[in-house]
Amino acid sequence: MQSTIDPEKLFAELEADRRSGDLRKNVLWRGYSYQSSKTYKGFIEKVDEKGQILAVGKYENGGFVAIDVSKE
Repeated sequence: MQSTIDPEKLFAELEADRRSGDLRKNVLWRGYSYQSSKTYKGFIEKVDEKGQILAVGKYENGGFVAIDVSKE
């Protein structure tokens, strides 16, 4: 069974969330973010709101997977 997305409904919901401020709060921030790693080329870093690196890893199958940097 294949489901379809109604683009008009999707964009209307996004616009409503943008107007209320929920879009920024819910989509852009979850207590951490990701950035390219300057130390480990080709990898990304998971960082907290203060910029502290929580983990180094990569995206795999749609999610962040931390690596053991002692082996890199």
